[in-house]
Amino acid sequence: MQKMNDDLIVFGAGVCCAIGQTTQAVSCALRAGIDNFMESDFISENGSIIKTSKVQNIYSSEINQLINMSKSAIREAIENINITKDVDIILMTPTLSRESSSNIDYNELFKKLQSHLSFNFGENSKIIPGGRGDLHKGISYAREILS
Repeated sequence: MQKMNDDLIVFGAGVCCAIGQTTQAVSCALRAGIDNFMESDFISENGSIIKTSKVQNIYSSEINQLINMSKSAIREAIENINITKDVDIILMTPTLSRESSSNIDYNELFKKLQSHLSFNFGENSKIIPGGRGDLHKGISYAREILS
């Protein structure tokens, strides 16, 4: 029986979030301790202003905002890869427990996102709604489809 290799090799990564819209920008912000939190237009139930960390320069409906952020991250991840076949994409998005993301149709998001890119998603592609706290789910799923 052949021993399975436990190594997971990542050929590309892309990020689009409130502290940067590329992996390089996010890396710099993290090293500098920048979190981008600021007062927002949102008011809590007790009347206090809620602090948020918004993604800059993306103005559109919620699903279009996720598409634009996802396109940016995916394009960055594949910029140095010559794609000759379908690509399995694991896309991490906001958690479903957030009120604003509970109305998102993730199948619609995937279809619209794929229509904006120059390659097809592989059959193992998956959206994992869970935000930054569930990164392990994305890594675990990558290991699962590669084994």
